[in-house]
Formats: sequence, structure tokens, C-alpha cells
Amino acid sequence: NLIGLENVEQWKENLMKNKVIDDFDITGAGLLTEDKLRIVTKDRTPYLKVPYEDSQAKVESDVDWEARLTALSEAKKKDRMSFDFVLRGEFSKLSISRAVELIGRIPDNIRNLTISNANYGYAFMEALIRKIESFENMEYVWLIDTVVDETVVYENLVDKKNEDDEKNKD
Repeated sequence: NLIGLENVEQWKENLMKNKVIDDFDITGAGLLTEDKLRIVTKDRTPYLKVPYEDSQAKVESDVDWEARLTALSEAKKKDRMSFDFVLRGEFSKLSISRAVELIGRIPDNIRNLTISNANYGYAFMEALIRKIESFENMEYVWLIDTVVDETVVYENLVDKKNEDDEKNKD
């Protein structure tokens, strides 16, 4: 494997020196490797595009996907939402871009959110953090078996945020 997590630093050095390559498609290297390369080359001039891997066939047409997202975002009485991205689950074949879009459309009025097996890396986690900041009445957010940079996250982010808020009041 020429491109993997163990080779990211070497690729970074070479890609930062090379000013000719502007699109670096490493489909099949894995989501964590792609995310890591995006991060370590983010300051490169010219900008290096490392496209997101979309190895799964489109699960739904764009029209069906948009209708699904619209229905999700317009949910009026949703106390709880749960998204399990497990291998054979409802959301298992989503690309990174669709998973990020899905998170962005979660209604701001839900109280409980559980996300399981969301191994989409930094882009997904950044979208989730932005979304958490917009929640109006959130009681808890659970992340279960969710991988970001080879680290499994088992943390109730909202409880932590509430603890931080309480400390900042003092």
C-alpha cells in the first residue's frame, strides 16, 4: 500500500514541494487517510484537491435524497433522532458528502440525538459540531463507535458543553 496512514507524512513533504499537481485522487486509500492528507496539505499553494471517496453506488437519486432531507428538516415533533451508519443499516451506503448534508439538516428543536458507527472522519465531525451549536433544547448527544482520526469517541458532547457553560457562568 503506497498511500496509507503510515505514509501520510512522506506524501505531505512531496506534495508540499510539488506545485504542479492540483488534484490528488486516492480512491481506495480509506477515509482516514484522505482526511489526514487534506489536513496536512491545507496550507499548500496552489490548493491541493483531495476528493472525497464515494466508493458506494448512489443509494438514492438526487431528487429522492433531497425529498428525504426536506422531510427530515421539517420534522415538527421530534424529541429523539437516531442515525446508525452500521454496515447494513439505513444510512450505511452514504457518501461522506451525503452524511455531512444529513447532519446539517437535523432539526434544531430535537432533544436527544444518537449517532452510531459514523466513521466519516473530520468533515463529518466538524459538521456535527456546527450542528450541535445550533440546537435549541438539546439534552444529550451520544456518539457511539464513531471514529475520528483512529480514535473511537464515546462522549456525551452536550453534557460536556453544559458543564463548560456552568463553569463559565461562575
